[in-house]
Amino acid sequence: MIRRFWDNEKGGFFSTSRGVSPLSVRRKEVYDGALPSANSVTLWILLRLGALTGEVEYTERADELIRAFAGEVSAVPMGHTQFLNGVLYALGPSREIIVSGDPTAPATREMLQQVHRVYAPHTAALLYSPGDERLTRLCPFLSDYPAPSVGKSLAYVCEKGTCRRPVEEADALKAMLT
Repeated sequence: MIRRFWDNEKGGFFSTSRGVSPLSVRRKEVYDGALPSANSVTLWILLRLGALTGEVEYTERADELIRAFAGEVSAVPMGHTQFLNGVLYALGPSREIIVSGDPTAPATREMLQQVHRVYAPHTAALLYSPGDERLTRLCPFLSDYPAPSVGKSLAYVCEKGTCRRPVEEADALKAMLT
């Protein structure tokens, strides 16, 4: 997406990819009408991918996207509500949660229930089954988190790049999330 749609000159994402007919108009929409614009949705996706993977490229690209449309958005904020949700996510407090354990274990399922009970749009949650090599390739930082004991689960709650001590009980996680 970045390679095919990003405007290297002025920032933002075009609605058509590179290589289309030179006579075509390549538009960059940011206005949020009945449906959010592609740039608004992309801002949110980049921020979430950055939070979930730890890949700085995504958050840096999101910052560039915000700068590219800052003037237009600040001139008519009511026309850019979804984009502004992304800006709030980028600037405001956010949280990452890692639930580590066997996805079929009751302890892990209880932890996930606690995560899903709280409305927290600026929270990125990740279920990690230790030994999941595919997920570890996407999110290499997961190898830094100790695996729970057999039959147990651990939940890590992180804010601003700092994680609290992991908890093993769903009730303890609930207390951290409320």
